[in-house]
Amino acid sequence: FSIEADLPVAPPVVWALVTDPAMRPRFVPGVVRVDETVRGGRRGVGTTNHCVHGEGASLEEILDWRPHQYFTLRNLMPGAASWVTMEEFIPIEDGRGTHVRIRIQRPRRAAERAALEPMREMMTGLYGASLAQVRDVLAAPARGEPAAIIA
Repeated sequence: FSIEADLPVAPPVVWALVTDPAMRPRFVPGVVRVDETVRGGRRGVGTTNHCVHGEGASLEEILDWRPHQYFTLRNLMPGAASWVTMEEFIPIEDGRGTHVRIRIQRPRRAAERAALEPMREMMTGLYGASLAQVRDVLAAPARGEPAAIIA
């Protein structure tokens, strides 16, 4: 399944926000912090994140990394499910916006599909709420609030 939204800024600006672990608590509901372990001195393939939310946590590993275009993560929620997510940043034709597409891959194994399917509605809501919050964070400077990122 997938979740999509249009944002009113260019892909590099969206990319800078959503790939910064320190910013994630500002746009993902319930996230307290993200602890990042960078391999090779720079965020990219092999980087892992420990995403802490409430009383739980999930683990992420970057599988593919194409700055300003897309990244792919393997997600593991211990005791619940694992899945692969691709987040794409597609320039809108006029060059002043980004179409974001978050795709959750259908797990290959039946046991993984069975574990993920009950979470589908929750995940769709969470990713949708996160994209709405990204829009709000990006709009903050226009409202006279401190800038979330430097574009």
